[in-house]
Amino acid sequence: MLPVESQRFLRDYGLPSVVIFEGTATFEIHFTPLANNLRSYNTLIRWGDFYDADRDRAWGEQFVIADEDFCNGSACYCVHGARGIVTRIDCELSQPECFVNSSVALFGEALLTATHWSSENRVRGDMRAQDSLKILGERMKRIDPAAFEEPDSLWPWLIAFVPKEEPGWLEITNDPARSKPRF
Repeated sequence: MLPVESQRFLRDYGLPSVVIFEGTATFEIHFTPLANNLRSYNTLIRWGDFYDADRDRAWGEQFVIADEDFCNGSACYCVHGARGIVTRIDCELSQPECFVNSSVALFGEALLTATHWSSENRVRGDMRAQDSLKILGERMKRIDPAAFEEPDSLWPWLIAFVPKEEPGWLEITNDPARSKPRF
């Protein structure tokens, strides 16, 4: 069960159906799990011979709110049932959990800020990528300073991963019509 604050935000404001990240780090976040009964992350994976009781217990507290698809795999965005933090989990990684935001509301604000930033770049287009990424990082840090405490959290990782000088290097949109077939 999600914390009351998370439930309230999702009921009153919601999240987009999809957010598309086009560029070197191409991926899509789909919020379709929100249309169904939420499931804990540990019920969505098959442990097989790699069963880990500690992770199974911990991931039983993580409720999936979104699925991420990328060229060679997938991940889930989850809300911790007691703490309300948002994490990204990719069980195939050696460090499977990645901090995203301190709450669902801050995650929603970060996504909105990212899409607005991207839209500004399409219009303005003359700014160097490195300068524009610095602006994005400053905006994201003001929204949720905790999201920048670790360099491998989602937002600092994304900003560091994007090539600094390539034109058209990153576009973030919630317009499903802009999605390109790739999976």
